[in-house]
Amino acid sequence: MSKRIFETSTAQETPIELDEVTKSYASGMGQVIALDSVDFHVDAGEVVAVIGPSGSGKSTMLNMLGLLDEPTEGQILLHGDPATGLSPAEKTTARRETIGFVFQDFHLIPTLTAVGNVRLPTAFLPDDATARAEDLLTRVGLGDRLRHTPDELSGGQKQRVAIARSLINEPDVLLADEPTGNLDSETGAAVLEEIRAIADEGVGVVAVTHDDLVREYTDRTVELVDGVLTDATWDTRAAATRCGLSWSEHLSSACASSARSPWYRYWRLCSRHTRHAWNSTSGRSDGRAWRVR
Repeated sequence: MSKRIFETSTAQETPIELDEVTKSYASGMGQVIALDSVDFHVDAGEVVAVIGPSGSGKSTMLNMLGLLDEPTEGQILLHGDPATGLSPAEKTTARRETIGFVFQDFHLIPTLTAVGNVRLPTAFLPDDATARAEDLLTRVGLGDRLRHTPDELSGGQKQRVAIARSLINEPDVLLADEPTGNLDSETGAAVLEEIRAIADEGVGVVAVTHDDLVREYTDRTVELVDGVLTDATWDTRAAATRCGLSWSEHLSSACASSARSPWYRYWRLCSRHTRHAWNSTSGRSDGRAWRVR
């Protein structure tokens, strides 16, 4: 395989960033600002939801992160290196090496099997990716559907094929555009569990969504309105639900020191969002204020 455009390192915690990115378009009504000085990053192993009304700039932001568009001002950084201004060939290589995509409408080739669809991003690479494709499909629960075509799969199964395809080149970042948009709530939850498991293995995930369910599986939520990005409020109720606690337990229980307890898992989840150290044995804080990251 050819030398990577961007060298990765286990010490590098931020695989992709937007640094003061502005994107504007000329229109008959004048300049339209789709993104306005956006600062954004996703860390390795982090799931970030991007929410906002239609027309707020979410798709433009996703295109920037996917190296599908150039900013008018600002920089896109991959592993700390500028990616703005790369040639089309360099962008293609960087996407193949660094970024995986999951789409709302799956975008599977109808004449290819599940394995064939997952292998597709490696079509012009010298190594045969069949074994890896089969392994990824097995990991997402489709080991018995390897030779099935898309018309033989349910919506949830198609999305799992799409997730497996996004991982075929071992990306550092997964970009998901409305990953549950065409799924019922139960199937959507199962797909989000897969995405959460991917992040837990060190992949940074950015999910653009209108679905409140997605926020229950994320570490952080940001909101884009009229091209301006802000941090959304950390949802402690969703965190408690994810860790198997009812909201009444959240209000009435004390932290437990057992690493297997729901409260310990809740504390670990909340610690990703705060700069607050909590002693789970004594139930006392270290005195620093809770602040949403």
